[in-house]
Amino acid sequence: MMLCYAYINKRTVKIDDAESFMPFSVWENNLDNMPLLPKDRLSLKIINREIRTILHVPIVDKDEAIGVLELFSFDENVVYLDEEEIRMIENIVSFVPSIIRNSELYNRIEKINKLLVNRDKQIQEEIKLASKIQKSLLGIPPDLKGTKISCFYKPMERVGGDFFDFIMVKDPDVIGIFISDVSGHGVPAAFITTMLKVFIETSGENKISPPLLLKYLNKNLIPLMGGNFITAFYGVYDSENKILRYSNSSHNFPLLIRDKHLIELKGKGKFIGVFDDVEFEEKSIKLKNGDKLIFYTDGVIESVDSSGINFEEKFRNILLKNSELFPDQFIQNIYYELLFHRGDYNFEDDICLICMNIG
Repeated sequence: MMLCYAYINKRTVKIDDAESFMPFSVWENNLDNMPLLPKDRLSLKIINREIRTILHVPIVDKDEAIGVLELFSFDENVVYLDEEEIRMIENIVSFVPSIIRNSELYNRIEKINKLLVNRDKQIQEEIKLASKIQKSLLGIPPDLKGTKISCFYKPMERVGGDFFDFIMVKDPDVIGIFISDVSGHGVPAAFITTMLKVFIETSGENKISPPLLLKYLNKNLIPLMGGNFITAFYGVYDSENKILRYSNSSHNFPLLIRDKHLIELKGKGKFIGVFDDVEFEEKSIKLKNGDKLIFYTDGVIESVDSSGINFEEKFRNILLKNSELFPDQFIQNIYYELLFHRGDYNFEDDICLICMNIG
């Protein structure tokens, strides 16, 4: 009843010597007949000793009792507490509600953290799968007469917005070379590259015409871009006649290395996925044995070093320095130079390079 009184009235109750009015010998063998809660009866049976001093301190949270702290002394140990000592105990007990709340909050946070960790694992597995799918969508350099092609792709994240493809047409001596860069990074950009692949595959006869393919892609992608846009270059190369016809939609101009000189393959065209009824100009160039073509995305030339200097300032000299190498080694050397410039493996954008040797 003292516990109930302390709880209901939110007042501390203290008995200096319970043995003086309720001797152990009185209740020792009568516990089963006493009006006690089962847990209290069990507690007294376990104690089975003289109870001397009892202190019940209510635990109050925002003027509402949420429990009672019970303190006991046993045998001959009578504890005499003055008001200041009781007040000190009450002050200590006053921290209990906040401790309970913090404990509950910690448990909730722990539960949320576990859910987040599990969710993160699931997301990472999904991104890992998405990365495999995206890599499977990238073009594989074809075996084309008199031509050697090599390529390199490194997304900034597990998946990226750069995309390239080698498009086969009916004529075995003709190939389409497509390279693009979707604005943004990560999963949204990667999703758009997947749509690019789908629409390229369904473009039919448009594949043989650079401006028509870019126009077809623009028409089909506009409703699906969600504020993103695409830069792209598409060229159709006839290896028999060594003629490259191409169109550009605001992409980096490919570079032709010829006789230790660089030639830009310039072309006019707006972004894909922004404007309706866009027209793309078609240009052509006659290639010859010994020519080397480099297609790339802006993540290459815009990569900065610790001083804030763009790789673009070194890019052209590095291309010329390595111009005699076969495409595989050429691409590798460009990437090594880019790593040396950057100073680490972490890039601020996706990296894509394609090299094509003629003859």
